[in-house]
Amino acid sequence: MGNYKKIADEEQINNLLGSAFAKHLPVRVVRRDGDRDNDFFIRIKSLRAQEKQGRTVLFEVDDGDAMDYIRLKSPVLCFFIEAGAAYYMRLEWLEMESRGVVCKVPKLIYRVQRRRFFRVDVFGRGIRCGFSEPDKERGLVVRDVIDVGVGGCAVRITESDTGWMKLGNVIPGFKLKIGPNHYISPIAAVRFIGVVTLGDGQRHHKCGIEFVKMETLEEKELSYFVYSLQRTEDFKRKPSKIK
Repeated sequence: MGNYKKIADEEQINNLLGSAFAKHLPVRVVRRDGDRDNDFFIRIKSLRAQEKQGRTVLFEVDDGDAMDYIRLKSPVLCFFIEAGAAYYMRLEWLEMESRGVVCKVPKLIYRVQRRRFFRVDVFGRGIRCGFSEPDKERGLVVRDVIDVGVGGCAVRITESDTGWMKLGNVIPGFKLKIGPNHYISPIAAVRFIGVVTLGDGQRHHKCGIEFVKMETLEEKELSYFVYSLQRTEDFKRKPSKIK
């Protein structure tokens, strides 16, 4: 997790978990089979200190199948969204309770930063975006994504795109494909236009994009997508189409 900021300070970790508890934030448990549809959510029910086990967290679990998974699979990777950033942690289950599970307070939490800190290189991996061209009635044009992060992305554009893309302008109809038949539609603004050399050794026109605003659910989905790209080694390289 070299692109992640490590949080190891005990007080910071306690404050983060306390905030997640106070706001009743959903904590997503990532299934090891990599199928996001099988992920499930838990919520912090209480934070407590025990003489033998030290500081522990009690999570509330509503899904009976999830309880079976937790009982059999330990430890697990979890994350939650707070103030526009994603926080990942590995939880070690200690014991089961009625509709809940107790784990140790993690010694490390990883924070996925906003754009000003990092993006994941995806050039050549078939990640695509689409947008509408001003004053043209045809559908979305599709472009390759160069890198992507929680706060924005970079896109390989054509020379003709540079004719209408201006710094600060909102890109009409922007969509980013983040899964089979699934995309997000943030308000996307142009922050950079230039020519760069990419991994194929060729010079290409590049547009740097900031996601100015998006729905809360889309932000959570994007965070999960970015993390999945970072951790997945066997990535499908088939181009996807915007629908």
